[in-house]
Formats: sequence, structure tokens, C-alpha cells
Amino acid sequence: MKKIKKIGILSLAKIQAFYLGIFGIILSIIYFLAKIFVPEASDIYPRDDFLIFLPLLYALIGFISGAIWAFLYNLISKFTGGVEVEIEK
Repeated sequence: MKKIKKIGILSLAKIQAFYLGIFGIILSIIYFLAKIFVPEASDIYPRDDFLIFLPLLYALIGFISGAIWAFLYNLISKFTGGVEVEIEK
């Protein structure tokens, strides 16, 4: 078994920003399709610029939360020893 004792803060922040940015794109597509096929859906998000802003907002939230989680992991792993993982060669 090997232990993950430290996670790069910027590294995790970038990965989480990417994943949540993709999720934001998927949500924007779903909202866009809902506005086309379900007229009542336009009452929920009436502005179309929201659909462009949504992936950027999710990416920003992902970056910030990824940095926070990496920082907290690094802080806690000093006391707990880190997460054990098994790596196959």
C-alpha cells in the first residue's frame, strides 16, 4: 500500500474546474432544450445569457472548491497519515 500524503492545490483546483465546467455545459444544453420544447421552462431562466454564464460559474466554483478541498486534505493528512491506495505495476 502507498499513501497519498499531499495533493497539489492548484492541480486539484484545475481538474475540478474542468469537470464542473463540463457539467455546466451539459446543464446549459439541457436548459436550452427545455426552453425550446417546454415553453413554461423559459419562466425559470428567462435570460439566454445565463446559459452562457452557467459553465463559467460552475468552473469557477469547481476551481475554488477544489483548492479548498486540497488544502483541507493536506492539513488533515498530517494528522491521519493520508489515504492508502494500492497501485498495480
